[in-house]
Amino acid sequence: YSFAVYWMILTLGPLLAGASLAISSYLLSLRWASDLNTVIDNVLRIFPLLLSWIAFWLLYSIVPTTRVPNRDALVGAFVAALLFEAGKKGFALYITMFPSYQLIYGVLAVIPILFVWVYWTWCIVLLGAEITVTLGEYRKLKQAAEQEEADQP
Repeated sequence: YSFAVYWMILTLGPLLAGASLAISSYLLSLRWASDLNTVIDNVLRIFPLLLSWIAFWLLYSIVPTTRVPNRDALVGAFVAALLFEAGKKGFALYITMFPSYQLIYGVLAVIPILFVWVYWTWCIVLLGAEITVTLGEYRKLKQAAEQEEADQP
């Protein structure tokens, strides 16, 4: 079971991340449609966040070998999705505003840029996983304290 799940994550994870980036770029190119209706504009802004939220929720729900409560996975996934979307915007701003990488590395500038993006993405994934685990542990500690308090006369 675990090998199949990890293999699926290794193959589908980059595809989902790439799809999120591609969809975000495509939806930004559809900004002309936002002049027609504000509802369309709001949907275009929220859709990449929603897609990232679902992807992180699936990651935090399926990969662990223990049962993860959906509420904890959804909260951790939401934080990770917000950070991922902010990271995409910040990284795009960094790439466009600081072209010094091209001057220093030339064509090979893609390599350090890719490494920075992978590092940032994994920091986000691990932070979301930590939040998910911490919520579950906090709930268990709170229940144990309440049980201990109830047992005392």
